[in-house]
Amino acid sequence: MLNKSQQQAVEHVDGPCLTIAGPGSGKTYTLVRRIAHLVMDCNILPEQILVITFTKSAAIEMRERFRNYVSADMPVVFGTFHSVFYGILREELCRGKYQIVTGKLKQNLIKDSIIKSGYTVESEDTVVAVGAELSFMKNNMVDLDHYKSKKFQDMDMVSVYKDYETYKRSYNYLDFDDMLSETLRLFGDREDVLRKWQRQFRYILIDEIQDMNQLQFDIIKELALPENNLFVVGDDDQSIYGFRGARPDIMLNLGAIYQDLKIIQLDRNYRSTNEIVEASQKLMGHNTNRFQKDIHGGNGSGCGIRILEVENKEEEITSIINEIKCRINNGEAPENFAVLYRKHSQSIELCQDMKKAGINICMREKIQNPYEHFVAIDIMCYLKMASKILKRSDVIRIMNKPNRGLVRNSLEREWVTFDSWRNYYMDNPRICREIDILERDIDFLKKLSGDAGVNFIMNKIGYDRYLREISRNKEQYEGYLTLVDSMKYILKGARNLQEIISKYEMARDFMDKEIGDRYEEATGVNLYTFHGSKGLEFQNVYIMDCNEGVTPSHKAVDAETIEEERRMFYVAITRAKENLTMVVPKNYQGENLVKSRFIGEMGY
Repeated sequence: MLNKSQQQAVEHVDGPCLTIAGPGSGKTYTLVRRIAHLVMDCNILPEQILVITFTKSAAIEMRERFRNYVSADMPVVFGTFHSVFYGILREELCRGKYQIVTGKLKQNLIKDSIIKSGYTVESEDTVVAVGAELSFMKNNMVDLDHYKSKKFQDMDMVSVYKDYETYKRSYNYLDFDDMLSETLRLFGDREDVLRKWQRQFRYILIDEIQDMNQLQFDIIKELALPENNLFVVGDDDQSIYGFRGARPDIMLNLGAIYQDLKIIQLDRNYRSTNEIVEASQKLMGHNTNRFQKDIHGGNGSGCGIRILEVENKEEEITSIINEIKCRINNGEAPENFAVLYRKHSQSIELCQDMKKAGINICMREKIQNPYEHFVAIDIMCYLKMASKILKRSDVIRIMNKPNRGLVRNSLEREWVTFDSWRNYYMDNPRICREIDILERDIDFLKKLSGDAGVNFIMNKIGYDRYLREISRNKEQYEGYLTLVDSMKYILKGARNLQEIISKYEMARDFMDKEIGDRYEEATGVNLYTFHGSKGLEFQNVYIMDCNEGVTPSHKAVDAETIEEERRMFYVAITRAKENLTMVVPKNYQGENLVKSRFIGEMGY
């Protein structure tokens, strides 16, 4: 049964149309019904309909829902931007001979480009961040002659970009961004090819337009001509991928591009209780660059919203686990609960404590195992130096963290001792003193428990100083400290090197299992970042660390970034169908914390 605004969207046929669809508004159902209307009532050939989503899973779900609705297998094309446009490239340019570069190979190419520019790569985090910026540059078609990196002000990012592009061309590689840029180039160079695909796809439907970047939009504009039968659905309040190049202003300015644009608003949220809907609208009322909306609740009234103030991080985790476990014991299904957080690092201890409490968890986001992060490995290398014989590769990792002026050639064998190390520098008293100091520190480190040892490595040996030096900003440094805290957490009470290694390996293997691919089909309490939770819904939602500096983030310093942070919080709270709990710790590592401004903006 369609409501009035859904019916309007379904029955729109020709010309451009923007449908504003907020959380729980029946967006996917409306899209499926519209596709069916085009085929069954308007006699449009199904193969002339192109439906683009932002994820493969969304495309598969929409295809299945359409197939079930029409009870037939029709050749409507469902796909992502990348799958659709790479298919065009393969058909037109025989791109099968090209290799798609992803994963480690891509990271190595980017790393080589960074090093060639004269910049020192301190960690894999740097490579990942540079890769994200290169993608941003391509997807927004930035002017290379005037581009300056904000994150890496001392790096010639344009030089890195050009070197990376040269590497790809020389090896006949394409990355995911090339699938789009090469398609746009093809359409510009070959009018006959463009006309062919314009005739092929006369009706185009785009889901989640607020996540579209400039490159994607430029391709779609060309493909939709000359009829402009472009039907786009989205919610500017849920635009949270600015770091990937998403441009919510494309959605906001669509009327300036298409003068005959029809705008429809799906104005009912069937997911959440009235209390949650009203609070979410109050929150988004503080954003200025948006479509004004009047959303009504469609799920009645309920328990609604609660603010849970706790003393610290430990009490936060304990409170969440105890509440969820109690309710599960009283018969509620674990999958009805979700715990959301701004960053992956916030969930490390929660994940492990939930498993200790016997609660099954579901983590579907692909994240790096925190115990395989360079910070964790560095700390373990220091701890393993308590052995009388040192492994060369371990010592090389940490001998200049912090900088001691040591060189690789000073470690002449696979297994070395402090005495042999000193012998290499026998003519350099200053370096010998550095080695003496390190040896004394390691001798003292042997006497400490695992968690105390981590503190000693940070504060006395100087690893904290090293982390401060390599951090680009306060947020990155605090992320490293979260990983250090996780190491202290898992090594607590370890009395000797054997126990330290055992506890570390157990934690590393545990996280490998919990965040591995097999959890794609797992059920249990859901753990997601704000970004990862988009498009999902749960009966009961807990949001961790609702504090200034976390949400909004420390790095949100201007009106534009604050608005995006507010949109992220909006996405988080609107995942809740009946119960929303926002948890507010009062202090962290001795620092007093302030409740997030977003809670006050919701009227609480």
